[in-house]
Amino acid sequence: MNENRLKQNARITVETACGVRRGDAVLILSERTSKAPYHDDLLPIVTAMAEACTDLGAHPAILDIGRFVHSPAFKAGTPLRPLIAAIRAADVCINAVDYISFERLLRERPDEALAIDAYITASQRCFALQSHGMDRWDITAEQVAMINRRTDWLMQRIPASRTLHIASPAGTALTVGLGGATPNPFRVLVPLYGEVALVPEFGTETGTIIVDGPTQCGVRPKTELDRPPLRVDVADGCATGWDGDPVQVRRLEAFVQGASPRADHVDEVGILTTQLKANDQYWWEDGTHHSDRVHVALGNNHARDGRVHGYAHMDLEICRPTLSLDDTVIIREGVFVDANLL
Repeated sequence: MNENRLKQNARITVETACGVRRGDAVLILSERTSKAPYHDDLLPIVTAMAEACTDLGAHPAILDIGRFVHSPAFKAGTPLRPLIAAIRAADVCINAVDYISFERLLRERPDEALAIDAYITASQRCFALQSHGMDRWDITAEQVAMINRRTDWLMQRIPASRTLHIASPAGTALTVGLGGATPNPFRVLVPLYGEVALVPEFGTETGTIIVDGPTQCGVRPKTELDRPPLRVDVADGCATGWDGDPVQVRRLEAFVQGASPRADHVDEVGILTTQLKANDQYWWEDGTHHSDRVHVALGNNHARDGRVHGYAHMDLEICRPTLSLDDTVIIREGVFVDANLL
């Protein structure tokens, strides 16, 4: 383990990504190892995080919740009130138990299918830690800070725009109306990731999506990217047809038709604000959410009340996209045009 690199990246995480300040009470949730397939020893990682907090003049505490999250009581939905109180009392909470969400720990919403939306903005200073490979990341504080700068810029620019256009070398040509769209800043996952999850104005999405990256839900896994890409035609906000590898098409049809109501709505456009290759290399075991892509999600979020995720939700990855807000190019072939922020 590269201890110097680990300490450096822990400092970037707590100071730049989490905004830990002098005097903050910081709660770091941990257990023995991180999620599959990584199974990293979390002790040196959370220890480095705590030391970085101390160096900043904050007051960290590490809480091992492994016994609880593997207990029958947790699986049955029983809340652990002292844990809930500790999370709420902390100025900053960093969750290194990366497969257990804050929503599950706090038991705030009985509807787990929709619970992910409650904490994505990190407005309550609750963060989920991307821990894998922390002693090997080649990142700088400036690069991490740019993630939030891009996110902030998009949150200001999208409401002032009329139309989002998405194109790609593989042939994607999708237009999304922004008149009633809701942008959501995805800040909870730190320090390598950032996104603005855009809920489109329903009925305005028209065009063709060429899915040459992987998808969620096993429709087009990362091990099958050598097969022809999926083509999804969209009109008036709904998928109207699809083509591609026969096996993947059957899986897509099963996803769409197996949900109730049908999961054929264009529910989200995920605009990534990270450009860190460490995000692609060390996280996202399914191969999605890479820094040079955009994802468009099919689902059944009929409510369109600002919520990103419906009961059914599947991200479709588009490689090396070019995105334009009205006539302004914001991402060109997968690279954010940072000159717009200056």
